[in-house]
Amino acid sequence: MCCGAIKVTIGILLWTVLYPKDCYGVDLTFPIVAIVVGVYWMLWGLKFRSEAAAQARAQGGRTAMGSNGTGDAEGDDVETGVVMGSVVEKREIS
Repeated sequence: MCCGAIKVTIGILLWTVLYPKDCYGVDLTFPIVAIVVGVYWMLWGLKFRSEAAAQARAQGGRTAMGSNGTGDAEGDDVETGVVMGSVVEKREIS
């Protein structure tokens, strides 16, 4: 998605501030193509991110948007009493 935003920014700059007025035969093709490709990349990135989040939620995993409710512990964690996502009584470290 970041590359798409950079591509759109470059397209806008080429269309406005960096437009070569003194060059013969220059048209607006490249800035428009750059903006369209950048928007396509951003939409593709959003689609990919939402599909990855949906897949992680379906598998019961954590995503950047939320948590599975077991805290930050993964696997056997003696201090918090969480074992593979199931809550057990608090154990003391001996």
